[in-house]
Amino acid sequence: MSDRLRVCITGINGFVGKHFVRHLISDGVLITGTGRKKNPPYSLPDLSYLSCNLLDYDETVRLIRDSNYDYVIHLAAENRVLPPGEQSLSTIKTNVFGTLNLLDALRAHTPTRLKGILIIGSAHEYAISAESGDQPLAEDHPVAPFNLYGWSKHLQTLIAQRYAQLYDLPTMIARTFNLVGPGTDRGLSAEWAKQTVEIEKNVRPPVLRAGNINVARDFLDVRDAVRAYWQLLQAKNVPPGTLVNVCSGRATQLEDILSLFQKHSRTPFRIETDPTKIREKDPPSIRGSNQRLNQLTGWTPSIPLIRSVTDLLEEYRNTL
Repeated sequence: MSDRLRVCITGINGFVGKHFVRHLISDGVLITGTGRKKNPPYSLPDLSYLSCNLLDYDETVRLIRDSNYDYVIHLAAENRVLPPGEQSLSTIKTNVFGTLNLLDALRAHTPTRLKGILIIGSAHEYAISAESGDQPLAEDHPVAPFNLYGWSKHLQTLIAQRYAQLYDLPTMIARTFNLVGPGTDRGLSAEWAKQTVEIEKNVRPPVLRAGNINVARDFLDVRDAVRAYWQLLQAKNVPPGTLVNVCSGRATQLEDILSLFQKHSRTPFRIETDPTKIREKDPPSIRGSNQRLNQLTGWTPSIPLIRSVTDLLEEYRNTL
């Protein structure tokens, strides 16, 4: 048996999964990646692929049984935040029951080398309102998700903590805020990058349509997030079930982020407000506290927002 670390990553086709795979391969880690598709989404040295639908318990058991993983990183999820009228129970089904099947398979067939299991949570779990102040959200902030996606992630958190408590599974929950950077395929930054590049390519007129840009949010580069996840998994003396925010700790005005897209666009454009993109009772500022993460790992963010935006734009230029 190789002494190299062995890691299982679910959902390797997502943008976080792609960055995580490359990060770990550069560290000499052997990876088993999973997804629902029959064939692997990409091929890299030291990456093997197993097709697995986590909603099928027998398939999930086959993924875990007779394996010898050091770490399991659970990225497979439905991550879209939909308007109330478009929300679907498939989000609950995928996120909650997929996590439950994975953790129960690990309980029943725990790999002998298993050191850690990482579950990805979301800032959407927190109780946030238009009256919320500018104080950073720490891990003990009240929980009251305001959309179905947030509820699904909070149920994931509760399941992970119960399996840690009842079966001593070494779970950790990384409650993550907004991610930005190359590969980002959802959220405001992806939407703005797509519009910017379409303007550059004359696919749309030189007008970028946006919602309320007079609010501030916590943005973290996806590569910094992956580094935080990996350091958290390898941290010593972290009790099972520990919940940790993964965030920049800063709130940046959306207007300032959008100005970076304008500055680095190859074609000038103006900004117009799209009333359909404005959310009612939008909190003026949301930011997290990364103090616990820093205390446990020494991690601090290192990639500036300007690089996140320019790298994202460059990738969209190469793919659109």
